[in-house]
Amino acid sequence: MKKLKLDLKFSTFEFAAATATTTKAKLVFVVIYRPGSQALREPFFSELTTLFDVLVTYSADIVITGDFNIHVDKENNSHTRKLNDLLSSFDLVQSVTGPTHLAGHTLDLVITRSGLTPPI
Repeated sequence: MKKLKLDLKFSTFEFAAATATTTKAKLVFVVIYRPGSQALREPFFSELTTLFDVLVTYSADIVITGDFNIHVDKENNSHTRKLNDLLSSFDLVQSVTGPTHLAGHTLDLVITRSGLTPPI
């Protein structure tokens, strides 16, 4: 594994990125943390779009994971719909289907290109 240096700075979330190369595959891993104490507003989605714009240019499998602090289990939630629309626009899918929080919500996500077998 090697740290991936992306010349990006965001105010609504933190991230770390790395690449892993084997004889059979190249992977780009990104871990995201969006503090739940911060209100979820449009700048988060704009910054996430910027990150996705960069990541999809890599000819590698992409695994984006982390604590997004969005209740994706609430399908009618406007933030959930906005995230799902964003993922769809980049041909990305979110694979976690069960609760990841003590209160029973799904906040921690694993996102991959739609053609990649989910790692979970």
